[in-house]
Amino acid sequence: MESLPLIRRLEKNDVKDYREIRLESLHTNPEAFGMTYEEESAHNEQDFIIRITDSLILGAYFNNKLVGTIEFQRNNKYKTSHKGTIWGFYVKQSYRSLKIGEKLIEKLIILLKESNVKQISLSVVEENVSAIYLYKKMGFGIYGKEPMSLKADEKTYVNDVLMCMII
Repeated sequence: MESLPLIRRLEKNDVKDYREIRLESLHTNPEAFGMTYEEESAHNEQDFIIRITDSLILGAYFNNKLVGTIEFQRNNKYKTSHKGTIWGFYVKQSYRSLKIGEKLIEKLIILLKESNVKQISLSVVEENVSAIYLYKKMGFGIYGKEPMSLKADEKTYVNDVLMCMII
């Protein structure tokens, strides 16, 4: 029997697991992210360590295996330091029915409240209906759309739904 997922902040020693799941996310769901697999795979381990130390990245571990991540970048200017952006949210396909995404968002919100963050924003491709549903369920609201936000290929663009939550 599998145990409940452990949700915790990633540290430098998690870099190999983090790089692996990040590249998997871009390979599995390339339409959902602003970076390509090729761009991200060009980054070395030190680049990933810098990302881990400069951002708040939570990992969901199931039986000691990293199965999901959520990343938050807080604004660093005084007037906007009360808010930041979620990005890089991914749960491995075979674990998506276990509410790991909900648990990652819940833990992130708890940590952000403790850090005096007041607003969380994100963007999600409008075709990702299940993610939009999850975000709404967790309390995010839609405040707009960004047309042609991501380029899929030379002729195809996707729109982003812009969402935020006041905590």
